[in-house]
Amino acid sequence: MIKTDEDLIWESYVITEDLNSTMNGVRAMLQRNGVDNFNEVANALEGIYKSVNDMYDANDETLSKSNKRDNTDGNILAMVGLYLGDDDRDLNFIKPLYVDYLRLPKLVAQKEMRKQFDDVVNTIKSKKLFNDNEGKQKLFKEFNIAFSGLVHQHIGVKNSEDAEAYKARQISDNSDVVYSDENITVYVADSRAKTIKYGRLSGNPNLCISTLGVGNYYWKYRLGKFRDDDLGMTTYFVISKDGKQNKNVLVDVLGDKDGDANKLSYNTITPNTDRDVSQEDLVKMYPSLAPVFEQEKFIFIPYTNEEERGFYIEENINSILSPELKSKTDVDMFIELGKKIDSDEWEQIKANDSPLLNFKYILKKYVEGEHAMTIPASIITKYIKSGSTLSKRLDISRTRFLQNWAEMYA
Repeated sequence: MIKTDEDLIWESYVITEDLNSTMNGVRAMLQRNGVDNFNEVANALEGIYKSVNDMYDANDETLSKSNKRDNTDGNILAMVGLYLGDDDRDLNFIKPLYVDYLRLPKLVAQKEMRKQFDDVVNTIKSKKLFNDNEGKQKLFKEFNIAFSGLVHQHIGVKNSEDAEAYKARQISDNSDVVYSDENITVYVADSRAKTIKYGRLSGNPNLCISTLGVGNYYWKYRLGKFRDDDLGMTTYFVISKDGKQNKNVLVDVLGDKDGDANKLSYNTITPNTDRDVSQEDLVKMYPSLAPVFEQEKFIFIPYTNEEERGFYIEENINSILSPELKSKTDVDMFIELGKKIDSDEWEQIKANDSPLLNFKYILKKYVEGEHAMTIPASIITKYIKSGSTLSKRLDISRTRFLQNWAEMYA
């Protein structure tokens, strides 16, 4: 049967209407779960869905094992669940994970993505968790971990041609990935936040540079303050793709402000042991690192004046009201370091609200960051309205903090 122009127009209309309905549901779900920028996030998720359609239209070889109809608009709702289940509320991981899923015919045929997400939704309904932010967040996080783990478990890079395509895609999708093959992924952790993130991924969030709060020594290690030779380091987390944590390793490339010192150290992560090592000996212990060295992916990144400034703030400035904090970057570093603000200081910030020390900005940063637990109860009671979006984000941050704390001391 030949389709008329009217048929094609009607089909296009129905598809558009379905997508519009789905996106309305996506926005509502994001908003109900405390996402302030829900329109921005919804547009980004719709963009992922459409860009995957474009990949099919361009006959992208990475999707040769699936069909365009497998990229349903209903999967966007499941993407919301993945996003809500990510501690960092990060969008960057969703597209590569989703494309990996679409490369797995068995999982796609079982509609595994929607199946797992629907299980979460049904649990929320049956247990009446609509207003239980902590309960919902736990379910979304479990979905994120379970689905991601299942996809990574099934992904097989079977030949060198596939390996090259997979590596190129991983690197383009995550700027922290400097190398990836069928055995390992190597992440550069060139900031304090990234050492915390990849410390968790490595299986040991209790590393000196990965721990939460003021006990984190990233800046000291980065700038060589713990070494007799004053050499700082650029840190790389090497994560094994077979999921065996004893194969993970942390590699530090040593240097200073002038550049690479041609020296290395490594940490076995589990147990947490740090030693200087030669390239030859390191490759003997971890043969999978040979191609990383051959391609010169381990490089020292000279530290900057800004990083030295961060260390100075960590060591010398203990009040957010200090006149030594001269820029927004200084204030952001103070917040990132988890420096405590007492009740009187919060009140002074509120009273003197200024472009540099803006009360709403600083409160939001503390609420949404890893240091929400340091906000005095009197400030929370006075300035964070119960049931507000900020209050919901505070609950999420507190839950995340307690989960991370439990992981560190498990």
